[in-house]
Formats: sequence, structure tokens, C-alpha cells
Amino acid sequence: WESTKGILVIVTAVMIGLAYLEKNLLPYGSQYVFLAAAAIGTFPVARRALSALRSGSLFTIEMLMTIAVIGAVIIGATEGAAIGVVLFATGELLEGIAAGRARSGIRALAQIAPKTAMLETPTGLVETAIEKIAIGAIVVVRPGDRVPADGIVVSGTSSVDESALTGESMPKAKDEGDMVLAGSINTEAV
Repeated sequence: WESTKGILVIVTAVMIGLAYLEKNLLPYGSQYVFLAAAAIGTFPVARRALSALRSGSLFTIEMLMTIAVIGAVIIGATEGAAIGVVLFATGELLEGIAAGRARSGIRALAQIAPKTAMLETPTGLVETAIEKIAIGAIVVVRPGDRVPADGIVVSGTSSVDESALTGESMPKAKDEGDMVLAGSINTEAV
């Protein structure tokens, strides 16, 4: 309800509620309230449709919704137009919430990956920033450490806890040639 889309959904839904209330009192006047609700709810959608049209995208969901509302108003189905608008706006609002949660989940996953890795070099193990790991480098992951980058096991056998990444609660056995994911935890052996 704090976002612009949330406020739009609330205002449109309240106007539809008022229109239904007025429909019982003054049957002919409710058409204007439904029309106002449809217009208020369609305005931002129509604005995005015109913007997409200017950039060369004719068939967008916003354009189709705008055409549907205009068509409903032309045939006198202002009640249907208003309800369609509030349902569309509610769907957009829920889509935005879901996308925001997905983005925050991805950010959280990025935070669990370590910032450094133990690289195996001819002179021994060297702690190196993740950004400096070259493709083909050998990274040593000790028990209890997080895997610093996606890779393939070249030596050793262990179990890896991928629960933070995949939701799988049981550690997975990893052998030579198996793929490991950044952020997973090595549980048993180097």
C-alpha cells in the first residue's frame, strides 16, 4: 500500500466499492463512478502503452489492456472495465512484490560466497581475491569452508552442503569431475 501501484489498486477498488454502493441507491449514477475508476486505473497503463508504442513495441500487455478498457467503455460495460483494471493492477502489484523478493534473494546468495580463495600455486597455497581467480586455477576448499567459485572437483572426495543455494537439506557427495557451486559448504574433506 506504500507504493504507487498499491495506492492505485486501493483507490480503484474503493471507487468500485462506492460504485456498487451507489448502484443500489442511484442505478444510473454508478456508471460514472465505474467510468472514473476505470479511467484512473487505466491512466498509468495507457501512459506505459504509449511509451512502448513510441519505442516500436505495438503489442504489449499494457496496450492490450488499454484497448480492452476502451472497448468495454464503448460498449457500455463500464463495470467490467473497472473490475478488469483493478484485477490487472493487482496482478502487476503482486508481480512487482515477487520480483522484489527474487532480487533480494539473489543479493543474499551473492553475499554468502566468500571474498577470497586459497589458490594452489607452485610455491604453495596463496589467499587470493575471488576476482583474481583465473579459469583453470586450482582452488583448495577445506572442510567447513565455502566454495568460493563455481567449478569442477579435480581431486578429492567430500560432501557439500548446498542447502542455501538449492534448498536441499542433505549434503551431496562430490567426487572428481563433479560440479560444485559457489557458496556451498564443504563438509568433510579437502
